[in-house]
Amino acid sequence: MLQDFDRRLIVLNLAYLSMIVLVPFPTELLGEYGGGSDAVVLYALVVGTAALLGWVMLRYALRHGHVRLEARSEAAGIPARLLLPAIVFYASIPLSFLSPETAQLVWVGLLLDAFRRRG
Repeated sequence: MLQDFDRRLIVLNLAYLSMIVLVPFPTELLGEYGGGSDAVVLYALVVGTAALLGWVMLRYALRHGHVRLEARSEAAGIPARLLLPAIVFYASIPLSFLSPETAQLVWVGLLLDAFRRRG
């Protein structure tokens, strides 16, 4: 999709990739301590931040003309979809202090939304 890049886009990409690299750690904690709010909060923070950085990176690329002309219309519809996971994961954090299991069930809503969009 990109035709070029600049320093800020590289920094955003590196920040995004740093979150992706971290995902296995909170995933393992969630597997072992899923009933505790600490594991749920850490997982939600990492995945939510990765989603937010993906959204910021795409918005930045679109605003600064880094997206190829023929891909701009397709790319323009993506940012809103990238923001939803960040909102859901961040919103689940306060809920995890009341019920970690309920917070995890909120994440299932993202899967249901994805299936709804495909069908």
